[in-house]
Amino acid sequence: METNLRTTKEISELLNVSEETVRRWIRNGDLDAHLDGKSYLVEEGTLKKFIQERAKVPGTTISKMAPLMGGALTAIIPHLGEILTRARAVAKSKSNGETLPEKLQEGTIDLKDIEVYIDALQRKKKKIELEYQMKLLEIEDEIAGFMVLKDKIENGEDNS
Repeated sequence: METNLRTTKEISELLNVSEETVRRWIRNGDLDAHLDGKSYLVEEGTLKKFIQERAKVPGTTISKMAPLMGGALTAIIPHLGEILTRARAVAKSKSNGETLPEKLQEGTIDLKDIEVYIDALQRKKKKIELEYQMKLLEIEDEIAGFMVLKDKIENGEDNS
């Protein structure tokens, strides 16, 4: 058995879905997990396999993310704990009123802080790109619906 286990919170943050979605995947049997008290834990290998399988299913959140993420999604799983720890540290430093640019000016920032900040910005960029793609898909669906309606009206069909 693998020693690297991921929580539902870590998985939800990685895949940009709610924790409830991750728990639903587990309850439905889509994602294998181990019950640890009241929490679920998922092995990294199982998570990688799940992501790769879901990326092939049209219409899923993961399949919509896959083209934007390339192979990076499964590649970051082994580093997820470290990434989340760094991201939380950056968020904590921001909540103390210090931003990374301020730390940089003061000379109190190290290379890891900068790398974490860059990672956070890149994730933010990916999230915005995904939201943009989702909005485009919604608009394309709406256009398609109106095109069907337009064709029916042009052909004199009853639109009821």
